[in-house]
Amino acid sequence: MRKKEGQRGVALLMVLISVVMLTAMVTDLLSDNEVELASAVNHRQSLQAEHLARSAVNLSRLLLSMQPVVDRGIKSFSVPLWKFANMILQPFSDPSKAGMFGKLTGVSLDEATGLGVDQGSFSVQIVDEDAKLNINKGFQKTQKELVARQLMAFFAPPQFDDFFGESLDEDGKVPRDVLISEIIDWTDDDEETYGFQGGVEDGYYTGLEKPYERKNAPFDSLQELHLVKGVTEDIWKTFVDPDPSKPDKRMMTIWSSGKINVNTAPPGVLLMAICLISAQAGDLMVCDPNNMGNLLAIIGIVTQMRKFGFTFKKVSDFTKLMAEPLTGVTGVSLKRGLASMYLTTSSNIFSIYAKGNVGEIEKRIHAVIDLRNQATAAGGRYIYWRMD
Repeated sequence: MRKKEGQRGVALLMVLISVVMLTAMVTDLLSDNEVELASAVNHRQSLQAEHLARSAVNLSRLLLSMQPVVDRGIKSFSVPLWKFANMILQPFSDPSKAGMFGKLTGVSLDEATGLGVDQGSFSVQIVDEDAKLNINKGFQKTQKELVARQLMAFFAPPQFDDFFGESLDEDGKVPRDVLISEIIDWTDDDEETYGFQGGVEDGYYTGLEKPYERKNAPFDSLQELHLVKGVTEDIWKTFVDPDPSKPDKRMMTIWSSGKINVNTAPPGVLLMAICLISAQAGDLMVCDPNNMGNLLAIIGIVTQMRKFGFTFKKVSDFTKLMAEPLTGVTGVSLKRGLASMYLTTSSNIFSIYAKGNVGEIEKRIHAVIDLRNQATAAGGRYIYWRMD
């Protein structure tokens, strides 16, 4: 009798062990299934977010290609559609916002289908690269002097004196002309120092604790400027990227066609352009602090006019306003020949910053479009593409 009772105890123990093992196996299986399901959902949302961002880029290219048509239809002023890209394209991201689109365009989307994605959306910002100073032009031998003059006009105002030093100091500050030489020497393909002194490029970079060499090729990104001797945080925040969250506030670029669009350039870039052209025309006091208030007043007039949709149709219209601004403001004489060489009233290269969001997943695309030859590529040609 005791033997049977012992056997029943062993059997019960075996059953309990089996139940525990099966429970562990089932729990593990359920956990694996949950992970696989979450992974599949994340993959699906990631793919949806990516295609939403791609859709935003494609719609932006379409919008940019429509700008010449709009400009031809409206003669008295210009409506830069790309500035309102996110608002115009919202119905394609969120159909519930189609009402505003209809009010702006007179086109009803009430019967439209297939717009947007459930629980997903995109946003987009288009930035004019031709509104900025192109530091990559220093790579071209014929453009070195122009880039040097532009940078000197940027750095010349005396309010920036504290950003520069007499020689390289502990804070990394260098004289203005040294910084200009370093930026140009980083991109050019020779071993000679740019500037009045000439000579062979020194070994500053190879002598650092973590050495590297000059690139001797165009910048691939603005971030590379951090590697250039003399580019301190003050220089970066003041002249390159004042607000990282707002790419339209940047004053330098590596993509523009070279000429600066006076209709879209930020105040700092306009000031640089005026200083450059005026100084070359013989007005050497244009960047003097005594004249700075007058210059800022003229630039203020231009930026206010933009808010009401006014744009310059020709560069000569801009030089005329500079010479004859509103009553109470002294004009600045600009040499028209130089103005036509350095300035423009239209843009061809744009950055598109697109975001696609689905659930907790976000995909970001930065594309740069060149519209100078739309005959070969509708909506422009890609010259840069990055997705994060």
